[in-house]
Amino acid sequence: MTAELRRRRIGDLLKIALLYRRVAWRDALQVQVRWITCPLWEVERRVPESGRVLEVGCGRGLLSAFLASASPGREVLGVDIDPAKIVVADLVAPRVRERGARLEFGSCTRSTLPEGPFDVVVFAEMLFLIEPEQRRELILRVIDRLAPGATVIVKEVDKTPGWKDKVNRFGTWVDMRVLANLEGQTVVNFGPAYYEELLGTAGFDCVTARLDRGYPFAHFIVVGTRQP
Repeated sequence: MTAELRRRRIGDLLKIALLYRRVAWRDALQVQVRWITCPLWEVERRVPESGRVLEVGCGRGLLSAFLASASPGREVLGVDIDPAKIVVADLVAPRVRERGARLEFGSCTRSTLPEGPFDVVVFAEMLFLIEPEQRRELILRVIDRLAPGATVIVKEVDKTPGWKDKVNRFGTWVDMRVLANLEGQTVVNFGPAYYEELLGTAGFDCVTARLDRGYPFAHFIVVGTRQP
């Protein structure tokens, strides 16, 4: 990591801290930990700079706020099944909009998703909490709400190497059982090939990258683009 990039990331961390400065300390801490342990800027730079963006499973709104702040051409909607997290996200949204960004949040269920069309949909570290069949159904339901030429971005954690999988499972167990931060009872991780096959069958051309260098978690991203 270059010194300039390090400074930018520290600066972004401080901006996030300011955005979440008036929320409960526990929520602010969760947001800061996620920013440090997940390469969200690698997700952001793969999102087109304009268009309607849907983040499914937005939690407290960290990534959605970052996407909206990074490009005024994006119209970002973050949705989550946990209304308590949406309450936190709604506290942050006005501060982001003050800077000219377009950002909204809303609650949803796995069967009640917002209507499209959307130009981009982002799944960032939430699909692993859903059973495989329900996961496939959710992705395909969201795809039905996408515009021609849309982009699907999946940021998840791989099962390999094994030691990183163990670190991830321990961290997830703490989030579920100790902090009650995650909905779900089990963790089902799939590698990028699973998402490449699913999106490829749905007509998307996929590009995959590992993002785990320097991290104890096996981050990867799959970007699928559908022809107009």
